[in-house]
Amino acid sequence: MKHAADLVALLDPFPVTAIFSSPYLRCVQTVEPLARKRKLEIQQSTSLAEGHGLDGLKEFLMNQELDDVVLSTHGDIVWELVEDLVHREVPNAGDGGYEKGSTWVLEVDEQGVAKRARYLPAP
Repeated sequence: MKHAADLVALLDPFPVTAIFSSPYLRCVQTVEPLARKRKLEIQQSTSLAEGHGLDGLKEFLMNQELDDVVLSTHGDIVWELVEDLVHREVPNAGDGGYEKGSTWVLEVDEQGVAKRARYLPAP
């Protein structure tokens, strides 16, 4: 659980207004310390569960009411996301990887299209 505690420090410079997680235990456990620190509820969503791919993320990326949210999901979804970002030549999308426990910070426009990406290695 050290990784989950380190995530709190890693995300300290970023505003966080909500936390969403796959219902899988490990994803929830990863964001529990962050939720406690920020005094936020973890909202579980099957859209972030394994196998939902980019379609699952669209629910969040296209929601204009969401800003500065944390999504805790699985490697298969991150893989598809990064591949899509690189394919669409989103700035900085090729500057990271898919390492387990790593973090991607996305800047998304009003249409839910990522305009910039930043990779944060696993703590």
